[in-house]
Amino acid sequence: MGATSVTGVSGVGSVQDGYSKGSPHMTLGVGHLIGPRVMAAGTCASVTAASTTVDHAPIPGGTASYIVVLTSNNATAPYLTARVPGSFTFTSPVGSTVNWAIITVGSGETSVK
Repeated sequence: MGATSVTGVSGVGSVQDGYSKGSPHMTLGVGHLIGPRVMAAGTCASVTAASTTVDHAPIPGGTASYIVVLTSNNATAPYLTARVPGSFTFTSPVGSTVNWAIITVGSGETSVK
């Protein structure tokens, strides 16, 4: 039976020897661990015009790196009509409350069947 260390600072394979880094081929970056994330979100209460523009902070990577999700309390769903860096425009019935979220696009590949 061999001796072990609870501190991890001595012996072969310890942190001090540099053997605890893992394989250089591992993909454990933050993007792979947490995936897509919400960059901004909000509510447009009682929309006053059929077409509404929301301004937001620019998202790194441009419009291809994120999606806009819209929900509404109205039976007629809101829909995205324009998206440029720093803002997006949606159409919804006047008087409805629209919730929106900007979510980064995931890096994983999926197969749609």
